[in-house]
Order: sequence, then structure tokens, then C-alpha cells
Amino acid sequence: MNEENKSIDQMVEEYITLLDQLGFHDDDISDFKNREHRRFNFDTPERTIILQIDDQVCALNDVSISGLSFIAPVQYDTGRNVTVNFDGRYEVEVEVVSSRVDDTMESDTMTYYRHGAQFVSESDGYRCTIVVLRYYMEIMKSHF
Repeated sequence: MNEENKSIDQMVEEYITLLDQLGFHDDDISDFKNREHRRFNFDTPERTIILQIDDQVCALNDVSISGLSFIAPVQYDTGRNVTVNFDGRYEVEVEVVSSRVDDTMESDTMTYYRHGAQFVSESDGYRCTIVVLRYYMEIMKSHF
């Protein structure tokens, strides 16, 4: 079945199955500062998930079924909706809810910004989070 044609129920089922296989629990959000859903950081040496917004190449920092954060070389205004190409797989619409200079990425010649964004569509949140969980599965399988 085409990924984009999956129902929300099918995506929820796959999400829960992947969490179980990876030993995660969605309701364990104690380390995620008042978040409704578990966040999955993705900054592995094996793979970077690229996001493209207009002509800007950005990097995924983390994702949950309700939103994502990313690093960009430009600052996007909060409240703005942007279309994100998620890892060359999906076009998803997000609303930028926060934006700040990322001190960990700053250099003498470049400033990078960390953005927080909410998915406009719940199905996009599941779709993108499932991609990340599948990458985790691939990495785990390659190490064992």
C-alpha cells in the first residue's frame, strides 16, 4: 500500500508496533518537558534526515507525532506556515511555533536557527515519525 494512502488508524497501529519493537513507550514523556507525545531525536552518525523548505536545506533535530524541530540557516517567523519536504518522501505543512539562534551550531561565519513547528495534519505527524522509527530499526539491525 502506498504510504500516503494509509489511513490514520493504520499509521497509529504501525507507530505503536514500532515503539514496541524498539522498547519505547509513547506515554513515557518524563524527559520531554510538558510534551503531549514522546520526541525522537535523530542526529545519528549513520544518517541525517534532510528537510527542505523552499530553497533552504535544513536538518531534522527531533520529531513527535505532534511536531518537529529543525536547524536552518535562516530564521522563519513564528506563526508562519511552511511546506517542508521531509527527507525527500513527503510534503508536509507545519506551523512554526518557536525560533531562536542555536548557540551549539553558531560559527564566526554562519548563524543557525533552531525552530519548533507543529504539524498542521495529524497524519503528517504519524507519517514522519514512522519514517524516523523505521530508520532506528535499520540502525539497530545493522549493529546486531
